[in-house]
Amino acid sequence: MAPQVHDDECHYKVLGVGKRASLNEIRKAFKKLALKFHPDKQHTEQDMMDATAVFVKINNAHEVLSDPVQRAQYDKKLKASRYKRTTKNSAGSGESSGNRQQQNQH
Repeated sequence: MAPQVHDDECHYKVLGVGKRASLNEIRKAFKKLALKFHPDKQHTEQDMMDATAVFVKINNAHEVLSDPVQRAQYDKKLKASRYKRTTKNSAGSGESSGNRQQQNQH
């Protein structure tokens, strides 16, 4: 199954590592966060529910980034999604500035 790319849930940000992080750095970050947010370590039911949601994100990020094939696919999709966003913003800004120029001429 191909990894999903969501702008608000970048796997690198979830684990707090850079895009050039080594496998060892990814493992260390995962272990640290997994211990902190493990549902069994929480004291209240609400904390357990909140931690479970975070733990799932941490686990998903680790699963993708620790597998070289999945990580390469994820990086490719991440790059493509950023490219689409950049070209979309560029096209939109040119159009709006053209409208402003027309309005200023009237």
